[in-house]
Amino acid sequence: MTRVRLAELVATLSLVADLGMGRPMERVLRQTVITLRLADAAGVEPGIRAAAYYTSLLTWIGCAADTSELAELFGDETQLYADTHDEDLAGVTMALFIARHLGGGGSRLRRAGLVCRFLATAGKSVQRVMQAHCQGASELADRLRLGDDVCRPLLQAFERWDGRGVPGLAGGDELALAMRLVQLADAEAVQEHADCGGFR
Repeated sequence: MTRVRLAELVATLSLVADLGMGRPMERVLRQTVITLRLADAAGVEPGIRAAAYYTSLLTWIGCAADTSELAELFGDETQLYADTHDEDLAGVTMALFIARHLGGGGSRLRRAGLVCRFLATAGKSVQRVMQAHCQGASELADRLRLGDDVCRPLLQAFERWDGRGVPGLAGGDELALAMRLVQLADAEAVQEHADCGGFR
């Protein structure tokens, strides 16, 4: 009987994230290769490098936990994901981005209602979905016994270096190094995709 290594299992799960987000297959794997190259260039210790590997592969797996909620709020959630890299999303820019996408594909009346509710609650419904995404990924990492070096960064998937992310509890050096590497690799993977017209 062939034994499957944990690294192989998690790499396979990353393909689910690609499918769930409507991204090209092996996009998360590409992001992970970039993450490891950045870790090597930065000279990080082996433990953090390993944590960055698993963090990268699992960061977007939470999309499977929130797909129905996202579809309810935004219609085509894959288009929402595709548009998230078009601009720097924080503060007013983030609010406008969300407002533009709420109720996608629905009637004007439904869209207006969702936008009003979003503004009245300061975006709590969207924040809950984002936090559920992170929690789902972190809980999976815990069940796989990947330890706090992976579980904690996964809770920070939507945090930002400037502290203006979601839930807004970490910024600067409080943001786990593994997640900082993943976020940078994610941006680089998007840029490479734009530059070459698709992944090779």
